[in-house]
Amino acid sequence: MYFFSQLVLALITALFLPFTSLSQTPPWQKNWDNGIAYYEFSKNYERAVEEFSSVIDISPKLWEAYFRRGLAYARLNFFLEANTDFKKAVALNPVLPKTLRAEMDKYRKQETLVNVVEAIFYTSANKYDEALAALQKSSEFKDLPEALLYLCRGLVNTQSRRNIVEGCKDCEAAANLGYGEIIDPVWKQYCTQGQSNSFSKKVVSRQFLPRLKNDSGVVEIAGVVSGGAYSLVELEQYRNGVLQKKQAQTLTFTKKKGIPEAQYSLKTSIKSEFAQYGFRVFLRAKQSTANIQDTLILKADSIVCGDVILCSGQSNMMGGNVPSSPNADFMRTFMYDIAGNSWKLSIETNSSGVQNGRVGALAGELQKRLVEEFKRPLCVINGALGGTTIEEHLDFPRRLNQSMLQRTQRAKLLEYASAIFWYQGESNTSASNYGENFEALLREWKERLPNLRKVYVAQIRSANCTPGTEYFTLREMQRRFQDKHPNVVSFATNAIPLYDGCHFQDSGYYALANQAVKLYARDFHASPDTLNIASPTIRKAYFSPKDSTELVLEFAPATTTFSAPIAYKQDSVQFALHQAFTADVIDNVSGSLQRNKSIFTNIKVEGNIVKLRLPRAMNLKSISYGNDTFYPASYLVFQGPWLQNTRGVGAFSFYRFPLSSP
Repeated sequence: MYFFSQLVLALITALFLPFTSLSQTPPWQKNWDNGIAYYEFSKNYERAVEEFSSVIDISPKLWEAYFRRGLAYARLNFFLEANTDFKKAVALNPVLPKTLRAEMDKYRKQETLVNVVEAIFYTSANKYDEALAALQKSSEFKDLPEALLYLCRGLVNTQSRRNIVEGCKDCEAAANLGYGEIIDPVWKQYCTQGQSNSFSKKVVSRQFLPRLKNDSGVVEIAGVVSGGAYSLVELEQYRNGVLQKKQAQTLTFTKKKGIPEAQYSLKTSIKSEFAQYGFRVFLRAKQSTANIQDTLILKADSIVCGDVILCSGQSNMMGGNVPSSPNADFMRTFMYDIAGNSWKLSIETNSSGVQNGRVGALAGELQKRLVEEFKRPLCVINGALGGTTIEEHLDFPRRLNQSMLQRTQRAKLLEYASAIFWYQGESNTSASNYGENFEALLREWKERLPNLRKVYVAQIRSANCTPGTEYFTLREMQRRFQDKHPNVVSFATNAIPLYDGCHFQDSGYYALANQAVKLYARDFHASPDTLNIASPTIRKAYFSPKDSTELVLEFAPATTTFSAPIAYKQDSVQFALHQAFTADVIDNVSGSLQRNKSIFTNIKVEGNIVKLRLPRAMNLKSISYGNDTFYPASYLVFQGPWLQNTRGVGAFSFYRFPLSSP
């Protein structure tokens, strides 16, 4: 009861006490303001935790920062972390709880969970009439998570002793939905008749288990039973709702501090397949023990096993919607969730019909295609955030990469993520240090992800998201990452349709994913489909030995077959493919260098060779390929023509590639 009182007091303190503004501008003010904005307005509690953590890093004795971070933790369902922060806040400011009750009514219309928290508060204070009244009000909120209703109703009915049987059923349901540690002391006191169980290892509903080398995942159930009234623990394993097998372990009790205790450990496995597994764990009562019945201590359903992919970057990696799929049950993700269960279907929506797994169209289509093709569940954890620079993924105060890795660790998948897809760069207003920062990300990934094999990097399109960006230089860096790092695979976004100058429509993201999935299938499943799946990249540029007005470009892979170029015509805009190529020209008289000159008059393609025609013999230093966001002298977003292979895969843009000998 003491733990409950402290936790509830802390929760209510955080939810209802306003923050007193400070008159000075301390060094952590920006982080504080960001944290308040994330919590109050965007409801991004994960980011709020990060911002308030930054405040604590700067000023570790600021009670308000612990208090606010605790609030954010509570909304993410991390009640133990919240309790720790709230205790720290009260330790730094002992008068804090005294102002609690006077502030509660001010927030009644702003917090949909206010009545639920009141119900917990009144229950902890043994005021059960008030608790039941508050709980009745909470049912008016349609968006109230089911797990919280089970939690509050279970606490009220057990501790008031008005309906212990139904209260214990609700407590059990709440525990299975993620509130086990909060329910545990009440369960032991009212529902076990002096008997208790404590898990050290278990699974939860919708959990995604990593696939091991034998194409299966391990399920471990372990814990301690106290009281001595049970003879064995029994595990039932179901596959698609059908009982598959049972296993049991005899309980051997020894006294510890005068209380009989028995440890148990059960292990089983599930296949990585199109099947959902369920588990039931029972404590079987001794026949000689009166008034003690068999007890169900764990119920977990919809558990699958498969591979793990991480995604990160900015809005083009997280924008749009996950496509519908008949295999949606096997497309999973992991999120911080107030409802008590952080595992979600990638396509899952909230009550307003908005997808809330943060997977997005590109990663979602990638996930869908891989699940369909290889008949294996797949978990995608997406750490992308719109409008962010590469520095924000690395550095204080945001540390978005750390946030993604922390989420993966909480999902117990950190050691099993084998690939990362990275799509970012539009928000970097300068290419300065981009290469060094990407290498820093690579180092973090290699250090934290021991099973990481491949990093797939999208070469961005020229964009109007952030004017002034050095896109040509940055794209050249992204093209060359795969040449410098053996585990990096770059891929172009050129030739992908439905681009608005910053983002794609969902169908555009799906088209890009359909190209990227072939690269993954080649690298991880030894797919034989390898011809013309990689983005063609320039390898050599030289003048034809027989014709000084013909520039020859060789592309890799050598098996590339380019499709014949078709000029673009729409309204007053006409654009031919050779116009997308420019050159740095050295003046034969003055020796001066003229940058990015559009000088070519025609283009021909032969296999992996591109031949560009010059109006006359000229002295060229380098050549570039890649469009700007708009057509010349137009506000029409560039839609082609593209240099692409016969399967529609666009060639990389390249910038100031030097000429050499044949």
